[in-house]
Amino acid sequence: MFRNLEPALYVDPAFLDRERRAIFARCWQHLGPQSQLAKRGDYVAADIAGTKVFVIVGRDGELRGFKNVCRHRGAQLLADGTGTCAAIRCPYHQ
Repeated sequence: MFRNLEPALYVDPAFLDRERRAIFARCWQHLGPQSQLAKRGDYVAADIAGTKVFVIVGRDGELRGFKNVCRHRGAQLLADGTGTCAAIRCPYHQ
């Protein structure tokens, strides 16, 4: 028999944080098709359950994933969505 969750759980910040850690942080998340990453500098950036991330094609052709924030000031490094960049630069530090 299927039961619904208690209504309070839909708006409880602690429950949301628990779901983020138990579900999204423990497994791979799909950002998009690999065809969007055809050449050097192509990237896909997104927010996954409150964490800004991106994957980019490196100079050696390898895909690499990172958190999409400057470690010093927390500024977002790349715009959400897809694009191409020659270098990743913090908009605050330049």
